Amino acid sequence: MITPKVYQTKNYALFDKIVGNRWINNSDNERHVRKLMESFREVYVQVPLTVSKEYGIIDGQNRLEALKRLNFPVLYIISNIDVSVRQIQMMNNLCKKWSTIDYLTSNKGTEIEKYPHTYHDKPYHMYSLFKEKYNFSHRNNLQLLCGFTPSIDKEIEQGFKFGKFKINDWEKARNEAEFIKKQKEFTTQYRTRPFVSAFINVMRSYKFSRKQWTQKIQMNSRKLVHCTNSQDYLDVISGIYNWGSQNKIAFELKDAA
Repeated sequence: MITPKVYQTKNYALFDKIVGNRWINNSDNERHVRKLMESFREVYVQVPLTVSKEYGIIDGQNRLEALKRLNFPVLYIISNIDVSVRQIQMMNNLCKKWSTIDYLTSNKGTEIEKYPHTYHDKPYHMYSLFKEKYNFSHRNNLQLLCGFTPSIDKEIEQGFKFGKFKINDWEKARNEAEFIKKQKEFTTQYRTRPFVSAFINVMRSYKFSRKQWTQKIQMNSRKLVHCTNSQDYLDVISGIYNWGSQNKIAFELKDAA
């Protein structure tokens, strides 16, 4: 077994980001860097970074950032093996679990590299625009953008992480999101995951009429009370929708986020 040579440097500019790897660009990773700094100040256990032959960081970008801020020397080993973005994700995930933002940033970087002139209309960049505009939860975004159903939820979640995310119907998703957004007139909870999940289930029923809902909620807005789960919201929404109607419509919660 060959033991890799360990190098040491304080030339932090020597290292570079590998396209598709996560970087220090969100509050979650920032907190992790600060925890590493606290730990290093107390006891600096020198775990080498793993870098490519071009000094792209395969594993250890958070450690590098912490060491750079502390002005501590960096140990590193150079890997002679070409590593894919998928493999980098798996390796990093063992040390610190990747967040949704990490996967989104990773896949947006890959889109920019692969489609330098047209990346703006690729799935992960469009997801990012959708997320920023409506501020729904990740799962609600997938429900709207992918036609999310319980039978394929894990497949879609995994696909989002590993570069296989596809938008089912962009215009339909925007139309549904805009209608949900209109509910802010009646509840401050219109962006919460339980409410959005329940409302998507109701809205996608062939029995649902937006016109009828708008009429009923305007007369009964006080009945749209705060709930803690999707089933309770479904019951409340159904009660408002059926208020004063002889033929009651039963809505089913097929997918709860």
